[in-house]
Amino acid sequence: MSALQYYLYMILCIFFDAVLAITYKLSSRERSSPQIVLGVAYCMAFAVAAGSFFMNVDRSFHAPVILLGVGAGIMVCVAGFSFIMALKFGKLSLGWTIRTFAIAIPIVASIIFWQEKINWKSSAGLCSLIISIVLAGTEKENVMKKEMD
Repeated sequence: MSALQYYLYMILCIFFDAVLAITYKLSSRERSSPQIVLGVAYCMAFAVAAGSFFMNVDRSFHAPVILLGVGAGIMVCVAGFSFIMALKFGKLSLGWTIRTFAIAIPIVASIIFWQEKINWKSSAGLCSLIISIVLAGTEKENVMKKEMD
């Protein structure tokens, strides 16, 4: 895969993640059920995944891969619905920032457990994540102060 393809796919990922965030915002503002919106989104994701599976010529079933996929699917659903429930009590902007902190866990785990080397890009990403945590903490304090007033 070329670098151009990589960046094009990443741009698509960013775009559709942004659209996903907008659907959360719209579903909470339009008095609809964010849980139903998320459920329909997961059904659509399953349809796309199933379609790509059946279009793939090599359909080998390996138990560890199937178990990882089922486990990951369950975790995605629980994380998504937990996020939706959290939005009932807090702001989307703060929630989305906190949700992105999860990316640091596999990065740190890969450094600690698999002795992966960290490059300057990963270091910069982790540093920006630490800054985000600090900023989110101050945002949370401001939200809590407003609720107490």
